[in-house]
Amino acid sequence: MPASAIPEVVAGQTHGAALKSTPVDGDEIPWIDSAASWVLGKLNFAALKSAVLAWAVSQDNNWAGKNVFQQNTYVEGETGPELDLGIRAYGRAPVLHGYLANGTKASPSATTANQLVLGIGGRSWTGTKWSEHSTAAIHFATRENHSDTAQGTNVLILATPIGAAYEARVVAAEFNGDGDIINSRGITQRKVNSGERSRGIEIYREGNTAEFSMVSTAAVPYASLFRGYSVGGSAAGGYSATVSGQGTGYALCGHDGSGFVGAKALVGLHAGANWTTTSTPTRIEFQTTVTGSTVRVLRFVIDEAGNAVATTGLVGYTAGSGDVVTQATSKTTSVTINRQNGSIVMNNAALAAGAQVLFNVANSFVGVADHVLLTLTNSNGTIDTSQYQCWAVIDMTSAGFYVVLRNISGGSLSQAVRLNFVVFKGSAS
Repeated sequence: MPASAIPEVVAGQTHGAALKSTPVDGDEIPWIDSAASWVLGKLNFAALKSAVLAWAVSQDNNWAGKNVFQQNTYVEGETGPELDLGIRAYGRAPVLHGYLANGTKASPSATTANQLVLGIGGRSWTGTKWSEHSTAAIHFATRENHSDTAQGTNVLILATPIGAAYEARVVAAEFNGDGDIINSRGITQRKVNSGERSRGIEIYREGNTAEFSMVSTAAVPYASLFRGYSVGGSAAGGYSATVSGQGTGYALCGHDGSGFVGAKALVGLHAGANWTTTSTPTRIEFQTTVTGSTVRVLRFVIDEAGNAVATTGLVGYTAGSGDVVTQATSKTTSVTINRQNGSIVMNNAALAAGAQVLFNVANSFVGVADHVLLTLTNSNGTIDTSQYQCWAVIDMTSAGFYVVLRNISGGSLSQAVRLNFVVFKGSAS
């Protein structure tokens, strides 16, 4: 039979042969060898697979050996190649699923906690090669051992910091089924503090300050604004008016050495009464915890009328804000003390019965509309209100005030009188 007739004969026999849907390596395929004058040859299925695989590897442009499977599909192009799965949907969107089971196909077992079910990543060209792993990725991962009734999962966004290679890739953010967003820079547990589950956003930093930053160029009174809405009702049943006591809080929490603890200092913004369309009263509450206690207590309130009310403790200046000055030479010698509060120790010169003295106190904190409260102290155990009267007079020409001290005892007194003072800011308009 001439070589030119071989294709026609083989074609007829091939068309008439039975179809084998699952070929094995030993199966043979008719082959017309163009390099050998078109003589009839054969090719087994194993050789065909090997040839196709070798061709795919030769075309992969350095994809092989990059921690990917050879059976993957690659799409390559010069200007934004796309992979079209050919999925078209009408009435319902197409979905891409990743399936994961442990064990084998013949005997699968349940997926366990902290397993990657599906990953989508991007690898970049470094100038010499493709990155060994994805430098940025989205991971769909389990967060518990899965069963028919327990299938908790998280979605993780991973990224590589600037100036680092793929090995430094971290979990930049994590979204869990409790409705939380966890920004943890590599901490991949559900919550650093598990007691905060279902409470919203958690920002965790190891050794660095955890910050929440807002930046705006808006030319309005509040270029950056944090809003907390407290309302009644529900999304399903409809919202209702804010009720008395509802509010937004800013709290300090911590760790007591054995575990995380809740708010121990808190600033609360509260509704002062039930809100209506014509009345939305508010108040600000300050709560702290004293040394030796773990119970937070309300300390100070600015109420809806603007009244500043101390509920426990004292209102005043803290340590470091005051000072003591001693008067030299005589009871009329001027002194200087630039503090909001403090003490003045007067000279012990004699003050005759019924006489009074006046001296100037220079103080940069005192303005012409301010108020100075003076208190006479029992500094040497004998001074009392039956001996002296004292009061302050604001200096209208320079920062400060005058002190007036009068002897009402009926006899001459030679004492180093100590006066305490505190400045209250005032306004002339």
